[in-house]
Parts: sequence; C-alpha cells; structure tokens
Amino acid sequence: MQGKAQDLARVAGEAIAHGLRKGDTVSIVTWNSTDQVVLDAHPVAGPDDPVLLAKLAALEVGGSAELYSGLVGAYKLAESTYDKTAWNHVILVSDGGASVNDADLEVIASHPQIRLSGVGVGDPGIYRSDLMDAVAHAGRAARCRCISAGSCGWPWAARRPRWF
Repeated sequence: MQGKAQDLARVAGEAIAHGLRKGDTVSIVTWNSTDQVVLDAHPVAGPDDPVLLAKLAALEVGGSAELYSGLVGAYKLAESTYDKTAWNHVILVSDGGASVNDADLEVIASHPQIRLSGVGVGDPGIYRSDLMDAVAHAGRAARCRCISAGSCGWPWAARRPRWF
C-alpha cells in the first residue's frame, strides 16, 4: 500500500480514533514480509488519543499482499485483551490488493467472539471489493470504503462501540 491508499488508511484510522472512548484498548499490526506490531494493547485516553494518532501519522505499510500472517497477528493481540463485556473487534484496512483464501477465512471464522470489519481504501478504479466482502462476511460485521478524505467517516460511530 502506498500513495493515496496509504494516506486514506491514516484518515480511516483517525476517524476510528475519533470515536474511541477512555478505557478502550487498541492495537495496530501491519502485514509485510513479517508481522509488525505498531501498537500493542494501548489503553486509549479518550477520543483522538495522542499516542494512537502519532502512531497512525508515522504508519508506513509495505507492499506485501500476504494476508494470513497479519490476521493471525491481529487475532493474537485481540485475544490477549479479550473482554466479554466489550465490543471486541479486528478492523482490516486494505487497498484491496491482497487476495483472500480459505486459510484466511478460517482464521477469521475460528474467532467467533471477535468480529472483523473491513475498510477499503484507495482509488475506486483499481479497488477490488471482493476482499472486503469476504472478510466482513466471515467476520460477521460490516465493511465500508474510504475513497476520499471526506468519505472516511466511520459508519458505526453513533453506536460508540468498544473498539479493538
């Protein structure tokens, strides 16, 4: 992911950060040739948490389309902070360049207590929605597209869930 897609990934992250509440827990993992934990179980101070926003501003994502290791890493972090009273969630942000296979979907399906939503970013002319459709369906949650800075409002903000 690079260019416009990477910029929109940051904007989508900022929209999510804006809807967080004090006490929410956030982790960020990227998938490149290896998993990279950017933020590990960070307790959010409130909306627009400065630590989270700083991590998003500095976020650099490589070009790997290997989704499996990123999913395994994300669910490992989600499980480590699982709270049965919270809205436990993995949010996958992608430019649609990754491909999803049965092993990826099995990782998602094997965590029924943790939902997965998809956020597609980037140029609508090259974005493939099949990835987000598949992962959101397997993760029992929604998906949305962020194709411009003005379109990246988080659609579930009114519910004010406890994010992961």
